[in-house]
Amino acid sequence: MNAEIHSLGCRVNQYESEVLAQRLAGLGRPETVHVVNTCSVTALAERKGRQLVRRLRRAHPDAVVVAVGCQATVAPESLAQAGADIVLPNHAKGGITGAVEAYLAGHGLPSADRDWPSLDEEQLSTSAGRVRAPLKIQDGCEASCTYCLARHARGPLRSKSPDVVVREAQRLAEAGHKEIVITGVNLGQYAPDAKGHPGLLALLKQLVRGVPGIRFRLSSLGPEAVTTELIAFLASTQAICPHLHIPLQSGDDAVLRRMGRPYRAHDYEARLAAFLQRVPGATFGADVMVGFPGETRAAHRKTLLLLDRLRPLNTHVFRFNPRP
Repeated sequence: MNAEIHSLGCRVNQYESEVLAQRLAGLGRPETVHVVNTCSVTALAERKGRQLVRRLRRAHPDAVVVAVGCQATVAPESLAQAGADIVLPNHAKGGITGAVEAYLAGHGLPSADRDWPSLDEEQLSTSAGRVRAPLKIQDGCEASCTYCLARHARGPLRSKSPDVVVREAQRLAEAGHKEIVITGVNLGQYAPDAKGHPGLLALLKQLVRGVPGIRFRLSSLGPEAVTTELIAFLASTQAICPHLHIPLQSGDDAVLRRMGRPYRAHDYEARLAAFLQRVPGATFGADVMVGFPGETRAAHRKTLLLLDRLRPLNTHVFRFNPRP
């Protein structure tokens, strides 16, 4: 099957898009399928998703257009109206091959299972000829940030089994990848949903032991997960890139409370300062949100001063975007 995957949004989506491509490659059919893996982090992201579906529908009238992902979970009707033949929410996109086969056979769409599948079923064997490969270990989020749709779009907290993670990393290394990016919706919440699972630090130690010669990189990590123990481990190994992306959002405590963030500005600064001081070659990036309801000039100034003291290598700056 000629399957083209169009991925919007985060590294988790990029990983899942490659898994979907792997699955569709096994369908022995001549038809062309365009899959749009959507994002709903902002209204702009959703507009891009609708526009891409419309553009593909016009450019490829005979192809099957499938919309999956976060926007397909929280606003499926908008994607169907834009021209998608099949719309699969996050909990059902693992069944994409069955959905496409049923649609092409004229049988309609199979009913979507409401149970969230185990992440152990979601694995990559290679990553499109790239040196760097993503590896998703976790999905869902238990945080209650007031500006974020992730906990609605991504479902309950789920983690991939440590042994499965290590075996997947070993296959990616055997396929020739030199660096593996550990990704998830909220990496700091890895594994509290399953008894007997280690946390993130224990998993990293297991990966470094089990996949020697590979460089690992952590994607976005909440500041509450940058513990003294994690910093000590990062300082002791060269197998993990000493760059972390740590969302800040605001340097003002009142704004952070209204955002529902689980830390205060002093906590963020103290943890990042310890990371930068103790880990050789350490750098970090930060997310910053401006214009959150109630943010004053003085609050904004606190954010600027905190960033000036810590000097992140890069910042992703967003303006507040109201979500339903």
